[in-house]
Amino acid sequence: MNPFPTFQFWLGWALLHAFALGGAAWTLLALGEWTAWMFTLYGAALALAIGQPLLLREHGHWLWLWPILTLLGGWLTYVVNWHFPVGLGLLLGLAQWPLLLMIGFRRTFLWPLICGIAWSAGLMITWVSLKTGMDQAPNLPMSHTSCSLTLGLFGLLYGAVTGWAFALMRPKPGATTGRLYYDGACPFCIKWVRRLAFIVRQGGFELVPLQSDAARRDFGLREGELPTEIKLRLADGRLLGGVDAYIVLAEAAGWTAPLGWLARMPGINALAWQVYRWIAKNRYCLSETCRRPDFVLSHHRTTAFFELP
Repeated sequence: MNPFPTFQFWLGWALLHAFALGGAAWTLLALGEWTAWMFTLYGAALALAIGQPLLLREHGHWLWLWPILTLLGGWLTYVVNWHFPVGLGLLLGLAQWPLLLMIGFRRTFLWPLICGIAWSAGLMITWVSLKTGMDQAPNLPMSHTSCSLTLGLFGLLYGAVTGWAFALMRPKPGATTGRLYYDGACPFCIKWVRRLAFIVRQGGFELVPLQSDAARRDFGLREGELPTEIKLRLADGRLLGGVDAYIVLAEAAGWTAPLGWLARMPGINALAWQVYRWIAKNRYCLSETCRRPDFVLSHHRTTAFFELP
C-alpha cells in the first residue's frame, strides 16, 4: 500500500519548487537588472504551471486546467500588487481549489490556506535574507548564486509544505485497508497502542492482538507462539513488520505522513530500525515491572492478552 502522496511524489514536489524558484531567479538576474528578482516569483509560477500537473498526472482528471488556473492566479496577483506579491500563494491556491474539488479531494479549503501561509512565511524569510544585498545594489549587489540559492531554499520549504497538504486532503479510505497486529501481553505495547489507536484507525486499519485466534490463523502460528515484532498486513496481502509497518501507518493517516517520509530516508531509517529492535527486545522491561512472559521464550501456551476498545 502506497497512499498518495508517496515519499517519492513528496520529494519530487519539493525539489520541483526549489528548482522553479531558484532557476527563475538565476535566469532573470542573469538577463536583467538587480531589481528583476521581484519578477522571479512570476517566472516560478510559470514553471510550476507546467511541472505540477506532470507530477499530478496519475492522481486526477481535468489536469489540463491546472496550468490555466495557475497562470490565472499569478495574473490576479500581478494586477492586485505586482511589486511585492505576498498573496501569490493564496491566489494560486484559490484558483486551483475548484479543480481539487473535481478530482475528489476532501478538506480542500486547506489548499489555499496552506499555500498562502507557506508562501507568505517563506517570502518574508527570503526578503529578510536578501535585504542586505539589495541595499548594497547597484554597487555591491548580492551575487546571482546567493540570491538563487536563497529563493531555491524558499521553494524547497514551500514545496515540502504544499506536498504535505495532499496527504491532508486525500479521500478517506472507503473500507478497512488492513490489520495491525500488536503484542497484547505487553503492558508497554498496550499503553502506546491505546494512545495511537486513532492514528491507526484514521488510516483504515483494524487492531488485532497477536495472541488472538485471528492472528494465529493469519500467520499460521501455534498457540502461544509469538512474532518478535509488530506486524501489518495490507489489503493487497503484503506483510510488513517493525519500522516498515510504522512508516505505512504514518503515511496512511495523512497528517502524520511527514514522519513516515522522514523515516524512509536512508540514515534515519537505519537508526529507526536500531531503536525499534532495542525496544522490541526489551519491551517487557519498559513498564513499571520487568517481567518476560514464559511464552515468549518457550512458546508455551498463553491466552492472557488485552483487547482494545
